[in-house]
Amino acid sequence: MIRLHLSSLIVLVMLIGVTLVVALWTWTLWQERRREVRRRRIAIQCRLCSCTYTPTEHGTVSTCPSCGSRNQRGALRPI
Repeated sequence: MIRLHLSSLIVLVMLIGVTLVVALWTWTLWQERRREVRRRRIAIQCRLCSCTYTPTEHGTVSTCPSCGSRNQRGALRPI
């Protein structure tokens, strides 16, 4: 049987808890960044009205739903 003092057991449980919270936070942050990168690849920003939209037709040129101008597919600029 392993003997531990109560203070050592409390520190061990706290370290496990903090490690778990940091791991979950890092994983969530990584998932959000992946989702944002994926969204930026799909979205098109209108060059006239700056409206960001997802095109309905497949192709390199689409029509802006806000102003009706034709826009070419390209990645959005990073913030």
